[in-house]
Amino acid sequence: MFVFQEMLPIIAHGAEEQIKKDDSKEIQFKQDVRSEKVDKDRGQFPGNKEIPDKNGVAPPKADTEELENTTDQLDSGNTLEKLHGEKETTDKQINDGKGEEKQGENISDTTDQTQDKQSDVSASKEQSNGQKETNTESKPQGVAQIGLLEDTELNVKHLSKAGGEVIQLEYKGRGVLNVDVLSDTYSIFYLPSEIAGRLQKEDVTAFYDVPALSVIVPIIRNKGEFKRNAIHIEGNQVYMDFFNLLAVNLLSSSYFKFTLEIKLSELPPTENGEYEFYSQATSDVVDISVLSGENVATDTLQAPKLPEAPKMDKPVYTTDTVITGTGQANSNIIITTNHNEYEGKVDENGNFAVTIPTQKAGTTISGTIVNDQGYESKKTTVTVLEPPTLAFDHVPDTLPFQSVVIEPGRVTVPRKNPDWTIKVKDTRGEGSKWRLLAEVDKPLTSTDSKRKLTEALVFVDTQQEKHPLTNDPIEVFAAKTGANPITNVRWKSNQGPLIQVEPTDAFAGKYSTSITWTLVDAP
Repeated sequence: MFVFQEMLPIIAHGAEEQIKKDDSKEIQFKQDVRSEKVDKDRGQFPGNKEIPDKNGVAPPKADTEELENTTDQLDSGNTLEKLHGEKETTDKQINDGKGEEKQGENISDTTDQTQDKQSDVSASKEQSNGQKETNTESKPQGVAQIGLLEDTELNVKHLSKAGGEVIQLEYKGRGVLNVDVLSDTYSIFYLPSEIAGRLQKEDVTAFYDVPALSVIVPIIRNKGEFKRNAIHIEGNQVYMDFFNLLAVNLLSSSYFKFTLEIKLSELPPTENGEYEFYSQATSDVVDISVLSGENVATDTLQAPKLPEAPKMDKPVYTTDTVITGTGQANSNIIITTNHNEYEGKVDENGNFAVTIPTQKAGTTISGTIVNDQGYESKKTTVTVLEPPTLAFDHVPDTLPFQSVVIEPGRVTVPRKNPDWTIKVKDTRGEGSKWRLLAEVDKPLTSTDSKRKLTEALVFVDTQQEKHPLTNDPIEVFAAKTGANPITNVRWKSNQGPLIQVEPTDAFAGKYSTSITWTLVDAP
């Protein structure tokens, strides 16, 4: 038996890092493009709103109509007095006739009945007012009585007038019997946020056309314009209180009509090229856009359309100098980063490419389309990322082996640290595959360079097959990246890099070499 007086600590020094790319495999990185769904800006309205003095409503003008058709205008305050005068004239004409006294008496009786009816109506109105006070006190807070009109409809028109554009909304419905017992009554118009957001009070005019007295036929109607202080703008809604315009009592059904005119310097564009309007008559100020039912009238109007937001190719890395994507053909594309703008053109096929300087990781880049009308799309944004990499996260400086005594037969020298580990970091994403290769530049060599242990440094695989480490790279590990980008490369104590020495080749001394580890980003 040969016993070496000196142990043989064999050390691998100077591990090198090297990444070899497989040029035959093209790796593409894609990220989903998500767009944020934007909601309408709807105003919030308390259930019990303090309304300005009802005297803010302009004094109504009255006229007569036979059910739906309006005739000569009358002063509503003197309606009955004029009617009585007309009846007295009729009585005189009949009494001056050829002895038809009976007919005169009948008409006189009719006049008396009308006067009696006026007294009854006045009493009814006073009683109704008393009911309103009672209803106001007992009405549950925050509960809205909606749908005061039936068979409602909303018609919206675009009118071009000198000095700008006008949008006209006409809301019409049939009155419910005894609607005058309510304590409050409102005509509400809900507007698109694009219009409501730029609306000023001086831009709005409102008109009314309602029944004023319906105890007789023909029906007396009120027509006029709401005073400006009777028009209220809150959030997306414009509303008017029309309680003072109600008839003394609706003994027969008649229509109500309210018209809203909005003056604009230009029509604002929308994403879908359409405006949507709502209208309803209610007993409380509520957000009618969230209500459903047949009494909520709706209508739409064509609007200028915004260009669609561009789609920018993702990801964008710190090494990129060109931003590419798609957008509206023949429009302009503006790329903004760190308050700097870079303009380009979208070609006839809808593609663009804009050159920019390289950016730091975490920088936000935005893109906007501008069409020929000067309308700007919503912004599309992308965040600059570090390029995805496959790299060594940690490689120990040395791979030490234990000292052994050479005995007859082949001797296997184990690693000194059984937990010796290489760490690999793969940011290309879960499921990415890679391989680890190893090679040595020369055999294990004594420190005095007099002796070499040829093919003594080997790699033992999971099948216990031995593969000498030479200057030809061999695969020693393969993996697929999981959710954690860090992979620990280690082997069992009887696997991985080991030293196997024949007694006839071993001489006392220290031996070393260098191992080159190589990562390959291909399966």
